[in-house]
Amino acid sequence: MAAPACLPARRGPAERRPPRAGQPDFATVLGTYATLSALVLASSLLTVWFRLRHRLPAMARTVLAMALLLPLAGVIATPITMAFAATVNYSTALPVVAVEFALFGGILAGAVVLARRWALRPWIAGLSTAAPA
Repeated sequence: MAAPACLPARRGPAERRPPRAGQPDFATVLGTYATLSALVLASSLLTVWFRLRHRLPAMARTVLAMALLLPLAGVIATPITMAFAATVNYSTALPVVAVEFALFGGILAGAVVLARRWALRPWIAGLSTAAPA
């Protein structure tokens, strides 16, 4: 059955067009984003660890929780932000970019707060069970 004239014909996996000249292929783009995401995650975890390890309790558990929750938050935030960008036709107007930043930043900030609360939970429980003298 042939596709209607108003729709483009579907291409099979063997018929896909190669990338245009000057455009990287999918594996290169995916590798670049994965590498940059790993660098951002590692730098944020190291910054939190080195700057706050002597000032706040349970920083090791906080860094561990952040290492688990921040990638998950990034995976959740990316399609949400991209869906919003698609609804506004990928506009680069300042209010649109500000909303995208707020969406992504809010989800990541929520993950950091959740990681901190998760890390402090045993510490707070230990305080509440100890009776003051």
